[in-house]
Amino acid sequence: MTTKQPHFQAELALDEYRVVLQAAPDLVMPASLRVGTLAKSGPDADRRGSAAVAALTGRQLLGRTAVGPGDVAGDPHPLLLVALGLPLMAVQAMRVQSWTPTESSQTVVSVAGRLMSAVTVTVPRCTDSPQTSARASEHGRVAISLGSLSLLVGHLDGLLAAAPPEPAGMRALTVQLGLVESRTLIAAIRTGDDLVTEQLATQFGATAAVPLLRSLAVSGGG
Repeated sequence: MTTKQPHFQAELALDEYRVVLQAAPDLVMPASLRVGTLAKSGPDADRRGSAAVAALTGRQLLGRTAVGPGDVAGDPHPLLLVALGLPLMAVQAMRVQSWTPTESSQTVVSVAGRLMSAVTVTVPRCTDSPQTSARASEHGRVAISLGSLSLLVGHLDGLLAAAPPEPAGMRALTVQLGLVESRTLIAAIRTGDDLVTEQLATQFGATAAVPLLRSLAVSGGG
């Protein structure tokens, strides 16, 4: 019988993920999941690396082998290696990019035979772009899962943001915007231009949506 429970799941800090990749140099990750090295991601690389190794060995995700300055020894957990290595042998793969006002995520879902793996790298988002380079980030997290193919639909569904509940007394509103108006509205939201946002919303009978549209604006954007 095929189980629907993941065979393996882990969430790593960004530095822990870097340590795992350094401990398995034969792993070649997709470009969207590459996060650079400890040394190039910020200051105090040795201290951060030692803390990451201690956390990984404490969770039995990395072998308990002596670690020297700037060097990583010990083998990562076998299932962790399988999950991270599946993109190399995948028959099918999907890449998903998503972001919120504060975070940016890159996900690669790989399928090989009856196995699937999903790796999501999430880092703090720049205020002026939906994309943030994980290579230059000290902070972030990496969600890793490995399981049977039956998990695929549920995992992809989990990548989609749930629609917020409709407030009492409110009704859904659908409006149609032309291409020019759509681009103007998106630019106004990105730059925090409340006046243009309100004018467009009012023009298309969506005045009630103005507070929501304003909340999407990224402070300091440009």
